[in-house]
Amino acid sequence: TGVGNKKRKSKTKQDTSKKQEQEPKVATTTFTAPNHVVMGRRNATTGETSFVTAFWICPVGTGRSRFLSCSIGNALPFSIPRWIVNVGLANFIDQDTYLLMGQQRQALLAEAKVAKEYYHRHLHTEPHKPFSSNVRKSTYVYRSPTEKMGIRLGAFWDSTLHRAPNRWKTLLQMEQRGTLEQIPPRRVVLDRETQHLQICPYSQKVVQNCQKIQTYSVLTFVLMAALKLWAVTSKTAAIRTGMVGRIMNAWLKPGIMAGTTIVSVLAFWLSEKLRKEFYFKYDESFRDKDLLNIPKLWLDH
Repeated sequence: TGVGNKKRKSKTKQDTSKKQEQEPKVATTTFTAPNHVVMGRRNATTGETSFVTAFWICPVGTGRSRFLSCSIGNALPFSIPRWIVNVGLANFIDQDTYLLMGQQRQALLAEAKVAKEYYHRHLHTEPHKPFSSNVRKSTYVYRSPTEKMGIRLGAFWDSTLHRAPNRWKTLLQMEQRGTLEQIPPRRVVLDRETQHLQICPYSQKVVQNCQKIQTYSVLTFVLMAALKLWAVTSKTAAIRTGMVGRIMNAWLKPGIMAGTTIVSVLAFWLSEKLRKEFYFKYDESFRDKDLLNIPKLWLDH
């Protein structure tokens, strides 16, 4: 009887676990001021999830910020190499960054206008008491319920950014110089080398390894070509005698020559393709190709 009860309890526990796994996940996004956002899909009953993406928005100057991201989960039994995550994240960010640069231009111009009006009314003194400028609330138009996080972030920035030291003075100086009217070229905004590679040792190591692979591939190809040329131009008897001759004859077989050449070319091509991922990539032509993939994710009606 005791064994039967244990089996029934075990089966009931398994059924409950399977039922919870089959339940639809609830997407949750949490903003913790001043700059921490957590996104995840959680079980509606237990509140648990197997994977969470967290990122931090860290301002580093007026109109500039640093993006940091972290993926937390137990779905895979192994750790994904960091350079793979870096490449995937760069491709993801490049899809929106230049669009955000255009949006930021409008938001900063509106914020500079509010700053100018405040300075004129308050004899060129910066605000010390909390107040909301409503810049982003009046600039952005949100049409989807899923954009609640954007609304909250905008409201937080509108109520706090003006209290950042020297922010309004900097905005007014940028407006006077005409900086706010300008949008940097795509190559500057999406330059992965200056914004990521130069400050990331892991990516630097990957690029160095790619360059080594390319060097070894070229040297191998040149060596095989030189050996083949030497074999053709030298006397056959001299090649076939001695230990060196037998080794060279083995390496100079058509199959080995062809295989070595293919591997060298393939290694060079793949390493170059990976190396380019850490430099400017998302130009207008790449963007246009990327836009064609949107209907595959979101159907047009």
